[in-house]
Amino acid sequence: MHFKYTKAGVLLICILLLVFVTPVSLASNYDQTYSFQVQFGLLSQNLHVSVPPSLYEYYSAKTHSLADDSEYATLVTPDAFKSVAENIRNLTRDKPRSDEEFANTVLMLVHQIQYNVSDVKYPVETLVENSGKCDTLSLLAASIMKAGGLDVVLLYFKEVHHINVGVYLPDEPHGTWWWLQPTGYEFEGKKYWIAECTPAMEWKVGDVPPLLADEQPWIISLENSEASSPAQVSSNLGSPLNSSSISINLSSVPSNISDQKRTLTISGEISPAYPNETVVVYFSQDGISYDAGRTETDHWGNYSFSWNLTSTGTYYVRTSWSGNSDCAGADSEILTVFLGFPNSLIQFMGPSYYYTYGRAYVARHELRIRQGVEEFS
Repeated sequence: MHFKYTKAGVLLICILLLVFVTPVSLASNYDQTYSFQVQFGLLSQNLHVSVPPSLYEYYSAKTHSLADDSEYATLVTPDAFKSVAENIRNLTRDKPRSDEEFANTVLMLVHQIQYNVSDVKYPVETLVENSGKCDTLSLLAASIMKAGGLDVVLLYFKEVHHINVGVYLPDEPHGTWWWLQPTGYEFEGKKYWIAECTPAMEWKVGDVPPLLADEQPWIISLENSEASSPAQVSSNLGSPLNSSSISINLSSVPSNISDQKRTLTISGEISPAYPNETVVVYFSQDGISYDAGRTETDHWGNYSFSWNLTSTGTYYVRTSWSGNSDCAGADSEILTVFLGFPNSLIQFMGPSYYYTYGRAYVARHELRIRQGVEEFS
């Protein structure tokens, strides 16, 4: 639907607000399952992961351009993978050489993702699309390893245009081949062991691919990695996650007619109902890129968030819950909010109609009848 606002005399400060619920079914989550063999292959386990579409779209819309190679660090997103890292840690925490086991299990995960030449991606995109090349696979591995508490860097072999991960360990790793010494590189007084993320072989920490045997990497610190993600990937060991849902409602806070700010209350509930769960509120003016705010659920799983608007235009809003150890996350539907002035001429059109009104209340009435609009003015 297309709207255009045209001046008709003196514009008043009071605001016309129209809200549409986008008339499309909710997209389902992106789900993947990964298998692991730990304790020298004696223990097999499946990890089920689930990504709400909102989190994937949030990262897809972010800029992917890098001014220089050091900015690869900004694409590492450990906060988004806390649940994944915690579940893998649960498999390896009490084992001898637990950090090495954890790093190798992360490599098992990324080795199950299809190698495919593509542009650089954020780790959530790589997980959802289930494909990537050396840099994107390494960004995913580094994100999970860092989320699990490991000290990691990126190893960039410029001469052969290849990236993998460097892992600091308290002891020298075992590697795959007992007759070869593991490979590591000194950086700021520590030794970081190579961790190859492409799936050509079942590489372990310390294994150097033949292509890199005589190469020296440029080491990229991850000090500038993303500090926090708006939401997280949910995951569970052993069995798939249960489904969940989240609702969304809008209500208007009364404001003075001379006030150029409008406050809306975004509210809803998650089901099953859990207290103290983070709900993310996504806002957009182009329907592509989103900013995010956060709130928490109360004892009954209800949430509420105050949204302040200071300029006219079209806005899109939805909410999301990341899930927990039992349930996958969920997205609400997307609400489309049109904010304008009541003394403007309002034009709106659809596939089979076109109307122009000089009076806002007439437009509101017609829109309610024809489009199911909920009005909060």
